Amino acid sequence: MRFQAQRVALPVDRLAPSILIRQLYSQGELSMAQFDAALACQAVRNRIVHGFRATDLSESVEELRTLVQELLQEWSASRSEP
Repeated sequence: MRFQAQRVALPVDRLAPSILIRQLYSQGELSMAQFDAALACQAVRNRIVHGFRATDLSESVEELRTLVQELLQEWSASRSEP
């Protein structure tokens, strides 16, 4: 997501991940489904790092994998456009 933010000139060095996700969505760089997936993955990450139990981790991992694949495909396609 930071690569995409840099491409659209968002100040990534100063943005917290949650703000970066919202900025990318508001700029139209993330679809609503991607926005929801990113926030869901971030919530799971936050529960884990703060010592709380994360339920159904396999679903979250699959959601993250799908999100990353979509973003990489979009980034790759945008780089090959003239």
